Amino acid sequence: MAFDIVGSERHRPDRSPKHPAVRQGKGARPPLIERRATEAAVYDRLARLLLLLGLGLVVLTFRDYGVTWDEPGLRTYGRMLVDWYASGFTDQRAFEFANLRYYGGAFDIVATLLEPVTPLGPYQLRHLLGGLIGLLGLALTWRLARRLGGPRAGLLALLLLATLPGWWGHMFFNSKDVPFAVGMLASVLAWARCLEEWPRPRLRTALLLGLAVGLTMGIRVGGVLLGAYFALPFLILTAVDARRLGPGAAARRLGGGVVRLLPAVPVTLLVLLPAWPWVMLDWRNFFAALAYLGHFPYGADTIFAGRLYPAEALPALYWPTLLVLQLSEVALAGLLAAFLLLPAAAREQGGRRPLVLLLIAIAGLFPLLYAVLARPTGYNNIRHFIFVLPPLLVLAALGLDRVTSLLPHGRRRLAGAAIAAGLLLPVARIVQLHPYEYVYFNDLSGGVKAAEGRFELDYWGTSFGELGRLVEAKLPHLYDRLGLLPVPARICGPFETAQEVLPPSLLPVYHTSPGRLAIAEAMFFCIEPPPEREIARVERLDVVLSRAFVVRDGEVFTRFRTP
Repeated sequence: MAFDIVGSERHRPDRSPKHPAVRQGKGARPPLIERRATEAAVYDRLARLLLLLGLGLVVLTFRDYGVTWDEPGLRTYGRMLVDWYASGFTDQRAFEFANLRYYGGAFDIVATLLEPVTPLGPYQLRHLLGGLIGLLGLALTWRLARRLGGPRAGLLALLLLATLPGWWGHMFFNSKDVPFAVGMLASVLAWARCLEEWPRPRLRTALLLGLAVGLTMGIRVGGVLLGAYFALPFLILTAVDARRLGPGAAARRLGGGVVRLLPAVPVTLLVLLPAWPWVMLDWRNFFAALAYLGHFPYGADTIFAGRLYPAEALPALYWPTLLVLQLSEVALAGLLAAFLLLPAAAREQGGRRPLVLLLIAIAGLFPLLYAVLARPTGYNNIRHFIFVLPPLLVLAALGLDRVTSLLPHGRRRLAGAAIAAGLLLPVARIVQLHPYEYVYFNDLSGGVKAAEGRFELDYWGTSFGELGRLVEAKLPHLYDRLGLLPVPARICGPFETAQEVLPPSLLPVYHTSPGRLAIAEAMFFCIEPPPEREIARVERLDVVLSRAFVVRDGEVFTRFRTP
C-alpha cells in the first residue's frame, strides 16, 4: 500500500459505487482481488507455521549447544550487576571485572534473575533464552519484509534468515551479538512505522521506538549507528516537504513530528540505564565505551584467507568478503536481484516506500561501509556484524519477490521451486553441522572444508563438551598412558569453557602447566600433534573442530604466530 510522501494518511480503498467490488454487490470481490487475498492468507499461515516449527526446534535442541569462550565471564558479569543492585549500589565489582563494563548487561541481568526460578542449568537457561530471542528476530524480519513487500516477501525473508546456518548457530549462545541484532531490527521496524505515519507518528509508535532503542543500547553501545540509519530518510523527507510546501511549512511539519516522538526519549533512558548501570554512574562512560570498542584491544592475530594479520590491521574487505562466503547462495542471488531491480520498482510505486527501502538498505550496508573505511579491530568472521543480516535478507527477499512478480504467471511456480531448492542446501548444512552451525561457509566458496586452515571455524570453543565426553569414554583403555584420574588436561583454547564442560575425570590446567593430556581447538595457534598421539576429535563435514592428544612433560603445544 503506497503512502503520500507529503501527506500523513494512508490511501483508503475507493468505496464509491464505481468500484468493481461494490458494483458486483455487497461482499463481492473481483476474482483477481479474491485470488490475491487468498494467496496472502496462505503466505501468512505458512509464516506462522514456520515460526511455530522454529519454536519447537528451539525447545528440542537448546540443550545441544556447548558453552562458549565468553559465556562464563558474561554470566559472572550478570551476577555482579544484580549484586550491585542488591547491595544498595555499593558492590562495585561489576565495573572492575575484565572489560565488560563497556557493554550493557540487559541479557545477563535477565538470565541471572531467572536462574533461581527455573529447573535448568545456568547455561541451558541462557541458551533457551538466546534461542527465543533469535526466534523473535525471525518474527521481526518477517514483519518488516511483509510491511514493505507484502505477505510473499515476508515469508521469503523469514525463510532466508531461518535457513541461514550462521543465524541459527549463533542465536543460542551468542548473548551479545544476536540480542543486539534483534534490538537493531526492532528499532528499524519502529522507525519504518514513524516514516509511514509522518508527520503525525502515533504515541504507540514512539513508545515502541523508545523501548527498542533502549534495549539495543542496553546490550551494545554500537546502537549509536541507529542515528545514522534514521537521519538520511528524514533529511530527504524534509527536503521534499520544503520543495513542495515551502521551508516554513516543512519546518513546522518536522517540528511537529519531533515533538510527537519525544516520549521515546524517557522510555529509552528507563530501559537503558538499569540495563547498563555503569553509564548511570557517569554519563561520560557512554563515550568512553564508544572510544574503547571502536578500537578494541585484541592480543591475538586473525587468520583471513590463509594468512595471519594483526587484528587491528586487517584488509579493508575482511567483512564484506566473509559476508559473501557465509551467506547462503539463494540469499546472495536475492541480494543481486534487489540491487538490480528494487530502485526502479520503488520509483514506480512512489509514496513512502522508497524511504523505507532506503532505511533498510542503510541498516544493511552502512555498517559494512563503515568497517571498510574505518577498519576497526576484527576477528571471529562476521560475528560482530550479525546485526546486518536481517536487513540484508529483507532486501534479498524483496529482490526474489520482484523477480517472481516479473515472470509470466506460468513460470512463477518454476521460480518458487528454484527458490525452495536453493533453501534446501543451507538446511542440509544445518543438519550436518549441528550443533556447530555457526562455522558454516557456503558451497559456492567450497564449504567448510575449503575454509579449513584459511578462516576461523569453532572460535567459540563450543565443541569442547563433546570432545570431553569422547575422551572420557576412552579413559579406561588409556590407563597405561594417562595414569590415575583425574587426568590433568592442558587447554589450548577457552580455559573457562573447559572448566565448565569437561567431565570430572579431566582436570583442566593452563597450557603451560604439567599435564598428560591436551585439549585443543583446531585453530592456527595450536600446534599440530603427531597423528599417533591423537586420542579423540570432534569433526563435521570432514573438518576437525577440536581434538585431544597425549603430550609429554614440558612439551609446548601452543603458539601464537605473527605474519
